Amino acid sequence: MSQLPPIDRQGAAGAGRTDTFQSLVLDIAMTFINLPLDRIDAAVHAALGQMATFFRADRAYVFDYDFTAGTGTNTHEWCAAGIVPQIDSLQGLPLAAMPDWVEVHRRGECLVVADVGNLAAGPLKQLLTAQNIQSLLTAPILCDGDVTGFVGFDAVRERRDYGEDEHYLLSLFANLLANVSQRKRSAETLRESEQRYRRLFDQSRDALMIVTPPDWAFVACNRAALDLFGVADESAFTRLTLVDLSPPLQPDGSPSDTWALAHLASAMAEGSALFEWQHQRLDGRQLSCSVLLNRTEWFGQAAIQGTVRDISAQKRAEIALREQSDALHRTNARLERIAHFDTVTDLPNRNLLADRMQQAMAQVHRHNTCIAIAYLDLDGFKEINDRYGHDVGDRMLRALAQHMNGALRAGDTLARLGGDEFVAVLVDQDSNPQSCEPVIARLLEASAETVTIDGHALQVSASIGVTFYPQHEEIDADQLLRQADQAMYLSKVEGKNRFHVFDTAFHRAQEGHNRQLEEIRQALAKGEFVLFYQPKVNMRTGQVVGAEALVRWQHPRQGLLLPDTFLPFIENHALSLALGRWVIDAALTQIAAWRRSGLNLPVSVNVSASQLQQDNFVEDLQARLRTQPEVAPELLELEITETRALDDIEHASSVMAACEAMGVKFALDDFGTGYSSMMYLKRLPARTLKIDRSFVRDMLVDEDDMAILRGILGLASAFRRQVLAEGVETEAHGAKLLELGCELAQGFGIARPMPAAELPAWVASWHPPASWLLIEQR
Repeated sequence: MSQLPPIDRQGAAGAGRTDTFQSLVLDIAMTFINLPLDRIDAAVHAALGQMATFFRADRAYVFDYDFTAGTGTNTHEWCAAGIVPQIDSLQGLPLAAMPDWVEVHRRGECLVVADVGNLAAGPLKQLLTAQNIQSLLTAPILCDGDVTGFVGFDAVRERRDYGEDEHYLLSLFANLLANVSQRKRSAETLRESEQRYRRLFDQSRDALMIVTPPDWAFVACNRAALDLFGVADESAFTRLTLVDLSPPLQPDGSPSDTWALAHLASAMAEGSALFEWQHQRLDGRQLSCSVLLNRTEWFGQAAIQGTVRDISAQKRAEIALREQSDALHRTNARLERIAHFDTVTDLPNRNLLADRMQQAMAQVHRHNTCIAIAYLDLDGFKEINDRYGHDVGDRMLRALAQHMNGALRAGDTLARLGGDEFVAVLVDQDSNPQSCEPVIARLLEASAETVTIDGHALQVSASIGVTFYPQHEEIDADQLLRQADQAMYLSKVEGKNRFHVFDTAFHRAQEGHNRQLEEIRQALAKGEFVLFYQPKVNMRTGQVVGAEALVRWQHPRQGLLLPDTFLPFIENHALSLALGRWVIDAALTQIAAWRRSGLNLPVSVNVSASQLQQDNFVEDLQARLRTQPEVAPELLELEITETRALDDIEHASSVMAACEAMGVKFALDDFGTGYSSMMYLKRLPARTLKIDRSFVRDMLVDEDDMAILRGILGLASAFRRQVLAEGVETEAHGAKLLELGCELAQGFGIARPMPAAELPAWVASWHPPASWLLIEQR
């Protein structure tokens, strides 16, 4: 348990805040200024929700301290979806259980518990652990220097590190609640005074006075009124009128007597009037007062009772809060400018350029137009910078930026990337690349204009590379910039002071693809591919029920490569069929080798839809099984991916049936990710459904994934299919699957894919966690 260090509010406000955070601060701050007290509770709950949602806290709350009773009570609570409320169980907690906690708050400091697990054993740790809290941050509520409670954030789902933003906002909110608390006490005192003023008039701590028409002279007051207005005694007070105590002018500029008498008339007509009064005492001291006027009788005469309280401190706090918010807004505006505009040329910088490019690319699709991206590099600028210095270089960049920006049309963007590199985004182009040539020509002319600085006539030129969007293939903003940069380089090679249009992307991509295909073909011929095996187990019994064969490329230079780095290149290519046949051969050979060493383990192999739909697939598989006569066909399982489109499902079904007749089994891989699961279940004779890891990975925290998981298990039960879950990463994943009735699984939480030589030893030594063996199936 530690305290966050005190921070400079102004400094925290300037440390990279976003407009969203600024809006949140202003919204919460302004909500509580002059908010009616009967709406306070709703506003507190709403503000807790706003703050917790913004910072992704699981729970936000307010606690009150009662030092007389020695207890703390949870008065307000907001919980994120899925988080169990705790407010009912957090009533009247003994403060003796948390003395260090209370002491930190008494010092006016925020308190952070980065990891509850690190707390010393005791009542406090027991209390926090019972609520599943992993981390928390609290800020004290201070009223007139005394702590009355605290506000806080809880992290339940995962441990959190709290930063200055959370600290700043919680402290600000605590100050607002302190202000509210003062207002509540003022209102309560005011109500009590109204009810008992006849009996307690003289003893009241509020300034009470009675004025009577028509001259509105004071006929009575109490000691508090004398102190407030700086009058010596009641006899002197009763010689004054309300106008004598008024300030020179009211905020709207109206004369004080007119303004004051208008409120008295309103109270006489309506029965009461409540307002704030900027009062200047007779000794010159300025006060902010809360004034309640009530129509009453004074010894049978119509009168007005005035109840006045000095709220100068509250007003100063509100003014300080508004000034702080204004300063925060100004600081964020400056930071926003720095974050999006180049400090030398005042042009958009790389960050704002990315945003402008994304907007322009989105407009292309909506309006069926094109955009051109022009990458501009100044020729000869480095020599000027080296000869005359950076100050002259910066002044020249500013001048050239103005010239080039003036050459563009409304809607176009010129940005500086840094150094002497600029990018222009030219919108509303047609599909003819020549349409942008007039603008590019103006940019070349503008960049070559002579600039005179300190008597030196300086001149450079520009090399420009141009590319267009949209293109035949989908491309992002970074790729567009790289294309334009390559074209700019070619314009420099061609002689500078010109532009070049990028038009070789497809050719180069095709060349690269062909090179990759050839390298994969050579790797297959050289025997560089290997199989790794990932065990599949019964989590309830501890039995290893099989292993999945996973192809790897033992690259001579790059080391062991995963399938994602080479399989996409051969998709829908004849090489994919050759590699698929190699995988089946290698898996059968390994099954035979294991059998000879005493390990009889089924192996599953991934088969692509195109491979399965080959006319000779069944005959080819039979031939391969005959090469390994000691391998029973039942030891081979073929996995087909549900999301792969099967052009002829009838053909696929007949092929699978023929294979099953031989004894070969089938499984549907990545089950649940496709859109035709019901059809596959009905038409394809697959005995096993492999639940895709994307649903298993987040099932403990994502209710939608858990719902999908339950649905898949229900479908499997209805269609009498065996289920195996992929992606079991942790012991908790396995426990939850067992509770749901899913016993078969594989994943990194059980074992990572391993070379064939390591698997027998792993099978001999593996046993499930003890927690899995204790779980009863639902």
